[in-house]
Amino acid sequence: MIYKIAKAIVMPIVHLLFNIKYVGRENLTQGRGYIICSNHRSMLDPVFIALGVKKRKLRFMAKKELFKNKIFAALITKFGAFPVDRGKGDTTAIKNAENVLNRKHVLLIFPEGTRSKNGKLLRAKSGTAYIASACNCDVIPAAICYDEKGLSFRKKITVCFGKPIKNEEIAIRPEFKIADTRRATAIIMDRIAEMLNMHIKNPVERIEIPEKKQSKKENLNEN
Repeated sequence: MIYKIAKAIVMPIVHLLFNIKYVGRENLTQGRGYIICSNHRSMLDPVFIALGVKKRKLRFMAKKELFKNKIFAALITKFGAFPVDRGKGDTTAIKNAENVLNRKHVLLIFPEGTRSKNGKLLRAKSGTAYIASACNCDVIPAAICYDEKGLSFRKKITVCFGKPIKNEEIAIRPEFKIADTRRATAIIMDRIAEMLNMHIKNPVERIEIPEKKQSKKENLNEN
């Protein structure tokens, strides 16, 4: 109830402050849980995405530092946030994410893990692909598009939702875990980059994920 009331209050304010439009809402599937993966430009990104998702409550990860203040923590928790310890293997956050998807909710993840100051895509974390594969869910790529100058009054913003990336495309096989994780992450980020390049002037390139050493088992299986 609080979530719906908040959306009803925030929506006209956002449309007053920004010239925002949504593209591809028909790609937001209904019924089962899925992940929305978006680029990350500002602290308002969860709001921009949430207003585009109708009839479903959006849950999203937020850095644990935001939960230090108990009052603020309670507020953002009501709005769908749960904490994640960035830069570490946070198994609790992953379990929370899996719980959200298993309950057929929508999970918003920013694969870059932090905000981009100039609009260029940062190197993505691999957790998104892992969660999607583990929960057998699809991924909806999303792009929040505006120029590199940042947000300002009546800024033109386009929020795009791409066609679903089926779980089969990004599945991670145990025997090829490293290679499949890199491949799945690349697929997701490429789709986001494609949408960004359709709506902004300066082309965006995906930053390659650095190669990791594969185990002898993976090397043997690939050969």
